[in-house]
Amino acid sequence: MSQNLKKINELKNDSKAVNTEIKVIRKLDEREVFNKKKRIQQRVSDFLVGDETGVFTLTAWDLDIDKIADRIGKSILIMNGYVNVFMERATLNIGMYGQWKPIDKEIEVTDIPEELPKTIQWFKVKDLKERLRNVNIIVKVKEKAAPRDVRFKDGSMHRVATASVGDTTGLINLSLFDAAIESVNEGEIYELKNGYVSKFQNNLQLNIGKYGQFTKIDHEDFEINTTNLM
Repeated sequence: MSQNLKKINELKNDSKAVNTEIKVIRKLDEREVFNKKKRIQQRVSDFLVGDETGVFTLTAWDLDIDKIADRIGKSILIMNGYVNVFMERATLNIGMYGQWKPIDKEIEVTDIPEELPKTIQWFKVKDLKERLRNVNIIVKVKEKAAPRDVRFKDGSMHRVATASVGDTTGLINLSLFDAAIESVNEGEIYELKNGYVSKFQNNLQLNIGKYGQFTKIDHEDFEINTTNLM
């Protein structure tokens, strides 16, 4: 196990199978959420945790909340956890397939902030891979194809278009639907937050998705690297 342990400064937005030894510093907040699948209310809480390389947020649910709260000032081992982004903050999760346990180890944490700042990992086009989630990226629109009408599986009709977007490291297709099509213009620079990457016709495709945001921004102009088509 020890050779697979990660330090806090090694965690990324899409880290999976995370094993890490951390110190529980303090409880940040607690809230209730409704689980639509199980149709029950559940408790969820965030904790500030860390090691000698930095601090991070750990999310715990239900019975784990009180057990981890009892470990404040002490250390725990997270096994097979994962990292995602919630409210622009990268968060370590135990998850359905993960586990945690108390450990008798002194972990020194320095520079503990009063408030944990929001953290966003920014990608370049060359870094994008299939199935990548929580994608934050700044791109320029090179071309936008004419929209077409497509019938979805539920029978509804939608307008769909593909835009060619990129940065100084490469070029990738961006999928656009309905109202988003008209809001995107060639030659302008946009910021995508919380998008994801899929594959369509053997090429990678960038998607805004239900929870993503694609916004025009004021940004210094740059040339798109058209030689690296993803």
